[in-house]
Amino acid sequence: MPRDLAFVKCGAARAVAALTIRHTINRVCINEIRLTRSQAAVAMTPESFLPLKPERFHMLLTLVDGESHGYAIMQRIAERTGGEVRILPGALYRHLQRMLEEGLIRELDRRKVGGSSDERRRYYAITELGRRVTEAEATRLARLVEYARSKRLVPQG
Repeated sequence: MPRDLAFVKCGAARAVAALTIRHTINRVCINEIRLTRSQAAVAMTPESFLPLKPERFHMLLTLVDGESHGYAIMQRIAERTGGEVRILPGALYRHLQRMLEEGLIRELDRRKVGGSSDERRRYYAITELGRRVTEAEATRLARLVEYARSKRLVPQG
């Protein structure tokens, strides 16, 4: 196995030792891993994200309507679904963080809300990749509903 790949495969405890021993090789390897992670979402097709978790699909659908902060995303989802779907704050922010990392959404600069600055609020917007993934998931679900209709499991109309 090449020396640069050896670092990638070693565990966390061995990584520190490997970093000390192969300083130059590991620095290059670490940079390559970071580039690979950040560029992976850009290179992925929308279909590679499917199927989406229902919570993520609802969150992306909300952001298709426009930018929003986390608490407003939770409220809009609950309102749109008549309370059938409720996303708790911990889950919401885990999903937001993951979608940020994947390039499906982006965080906007802090802004003034209602004339006063609220530093706690973070605003999010859907990216072009996020929009394409949302469209692909909607198409996938529409095909599934059509199949259920063909089996007379869903009323026509």
